[in-house]
Amino acid sequence: MATLLLDRGSPAFVGGVFLVTEAEEMFTRFETNLPTGARMWWADTSHEWITQVSGTGTPFYTRLVPAGLSRVPGLAAELEAGYRLVDTACGAAVGVVKLARSYQQCTVVGVDGDPHSIELARTRVAEAGLADRVELLCSPLEDMSLIPPARVVINNISMHECRDIDRVTENVRHALEPGGSASTGG
Repeated sequence: MATLLLDRGSPAFVGGVFLVTEAEEMFTRFETNLPTGARMWWADTSHEWITQVSGTGTPFYTRLVPAGLSRVPGLAAELEAGYRLVDTACGAAVGVVKLARSYQQCTVVGVDGDPHSIELARTRVAEAGLADRVELLCSPLEDMSLIPPARVVINNISMHECRDIDRVTENVRHALEPGGSASTGG
C-alpha cells in the first residue's frame, strides 16, 4: 500500500490520481457527467488541476523509459545513436525530461495543446538543464505538424483526450519519418 500511495518513483504509484479526482473540476462534475458521458476539456480546467495532473503519467514513463522501449527490437540502439523523438500530449514534460536524460543523443520534442502545461514544461526542462536538446510545441494534437519528422512518437495515455482521434492518428503518421515507430499508452 505504501508503494501504491506514497512511492512516487515506483512504476506502481497511483497516489497522484487522488489529488486529481478530489479537485473541484472532477469532484463537482463527476456525479453529473458520469451518467451523461459529458466530457471535460482541458480548457475548462484550472491551472491548479493541470498542475496536479502533471504527475499522474510518471508511472507510465517509469515503466516505458528505458525498459519498455528496449523491448522494441532495435529501437534502443537507434535511440542511443540519436534521433528526433516526440512525446505527444507531453503535459508538464515529466516524460520529455525522462526521455532526454535516457537518450542523450536524441532531440526530444514535447507537444501539448494546453498553454499552461507548456509553461510548466518549459520550467521543468530548464530546471533539468535540457533546453539545448528539447523543443516544446504548444499545439492541439488535431493540428500538430512536425518538420522535420521524428523517428519515434510516444503517446502517453492521451488519445481519450482528443476530440478527433482519426485526425490525431493521421498527424502522428505524418510526424514519423519513413520506418519510424509510434507507441501509445492509451
